[in-house]
Amino acid sequence: MHLFLIPFGFFLSLHFPGCSAAMDTITSRQALVGNDRIISNNGKFALGFFQTGNDHNPVTDTTTSELIISSDGNLVILNQVTMSIIWSTHTNTISNNTIAMLLNSGNLILQNSSNSSNVLWQSFDYPTNTFLPGIKLGWNKITGLNRRLVSRKNLIDLAPGRYGAELDPSGANQYIFTQLNSSIPY
Repeated sequence: MHLFLIPFGFFLSLHFPGCSAAMDTITSRQALVGNDRIISNNGKFALGFFQTGNDHNPVTDTTTSELIISSDGNLVILNQVTMSIIWSTHTNTISNNTIAMLLNSGNLILQNSSNSSNVLWQSFDYPTNTFLPGIKLGWNKITGLNRRLVSRKNLIDLAPGRYGAELDPSGANQYIFTQLNSSIPY
């Protein structure tokens, strides 16, 4: 089982035509479990667990996994049996006042519930193989985060593949395609 989301690591975006008013937020008192999902207000994006046809980690059983806001304010996937964190947003802000919201752009954000301009984490900083309007590619010179597109392993397994597309780190105004863990551009 996998979590589906907007472009982000082991996540996937979906289109849901005809959806109207739907819950687009996870609060600290809610959990996303099993077949639960949140849907963007415009009905174009959904977040939830889904079956991919193989046993790729980290989430293999939706009955034992949940997506929650942890006590420190991070968005986490928690294994309910072992009480271990499978994945986390790893923000540095310690707060129990955060929410996760799926925006109409397909961006999943973690923000302070009392200050919506305070975005603590966003999925658009971690694109996968899909480039949506609003996603930025390139290096963040302050944090060192490299935003690049990464291929899927194959059509069934949504794990990161071997190839990436990114802005040229040399500063040249061009995109380069590389094999991950290699500095050889194609």
